[in-house]
Amino acid sequence: MDSTQRNRLYDSVRPLRLYRVARGWRQVDLAEAAGIRAESVCRIETGRVQPHAATAAALARALQVPVAELFPESVRNGSG
Repeated sequence: MDSTQRNRLYDSVRPLRLYRVARGWRQVDLAEAAGIRAESVCRIETGRVQPHAATAAALARALQVPVAELFPESVRNGSG
């Protein structure tokens, strides 16, 4: 996926969900791989909560992508 395609997808889908679905994982699969609860994955994907730095890092490790790929708004805003 090139950066133009990725940017278009970011407009309509949160990157965390995009990467999870691309792997063919359910929320519970990602939660298990990251060592968090599936409910937390759901809340983060829907934007109801921002993950703590440790949670964001665990999700990124599980998906084998940089944190900035999953949470570009946090990196831009200096949070997360």
